[in-house]
Amino acid sequence: MPNKNTIYQTIYEYLCNRESVVNIDRAITEFPKRLCSVMDIGPLIELCAALREDMRMEANKASGKANVAKAMKAIIKTAGKDKLRGAFDCEGKQCVCDGHRAIRLNSPIEMVSAQGIPSDGMKTVFDEAMEGATVPLDLPTMAELKAHYRIKKAESIGGFINYDFGGNLPAVQANYLIDILTAFPDAKAFATESPNKPLYFTCEAGDAVLLPVRIQGKQAV
Repeated sequence: MPNKNTIYQTIYEYLCNRESVVNIDRAITEFPKRLCSVMDIGPLIELCAALREDMRMEANKASGKANVAKAMKAIIKTAGKDKLRGAFDCEGKQCVCDGHRAIRLNSPIEMVSAQGIPSDGMKTVFDEAMEGATVPLDLPTMAELKAHYRIKKAESIGGFINYDFGGNLPAVQANYLIDILTAFPDAKAFATESPNKPLYFTCEAGDAVLLPVRIQGKQAV
């Protein structure tokens, strides 16, 4: 039985030879957001998109970057189409952002291609977060954070589950913090003197920015 690479190549070549198909790469990359107008090949576009994703996952797993890919995919999924949201290049580095959190890698992984969003604004976001964040934070272990999330979710009637660093330190959405620590398990985190300004994470693999949630009673020192 042919492997998925061979299957993908065969289907891709077939689609490229169909006169009715315009910009096959865009159709595959943006599936299912951009459905193919030629309905008889829609299932083939879907299969190509799935095969591409499988091959990316296998490549990232083989290189030890499966968790990074998982976290970045979660961010892309919630990104929407606003400016500075999605997957794009930030001064030659892979970056994803959904308006609440951003991850930037020092070395690339296999993932969806950049969407052409200008990098200048994203660079400013990282630069300002890095410059202002000077207060080190004690990060929970992943086990502690996941246990906290599950307990609070069981207790919650609705709404977001937060993780509060305590005192006048910031609070953040717990699932967003989980994604960042999934990508960067050895990251160091820093906050500003204001609990309402972005947190900055840094490690050998890259860096990240996470917006806090506003908690009544927390004020800048």
